[in-house]
Amino acid sequence: MMHVYNRVTSSNPEEAKRIEELLDLDNTIPDADRYTELRRFLIEKLSQKVEVVATEDDLLRYLKSQAPSILNMIPIEVKRHYNL
Repeated sequence: MMHVYNRVTSSNPEEAKRIEELLDLDNTIPDADRYTELRRFLIEKLSQKVEVVATEDDLLRYLKSQAPSILNMIPIEVKRHYNL
């Protein structure tokens, strides 16, 4: 869960705050609402990125286009595989 908590966010401050609230399991948000809102966010935001990566070449292109901003977040095994 900590991986999701640290990685799912938004550049929009209001949206980021809501995501943080949804991921805080100590929050009193009903589980059904939490599920619905997180699912909507994942489908709307992340599926756009996932759809552009269908092959290893697509992934390499994406990683290179994002570097250096995400270089430290890429697992070492992936960096070695792609010589990043």
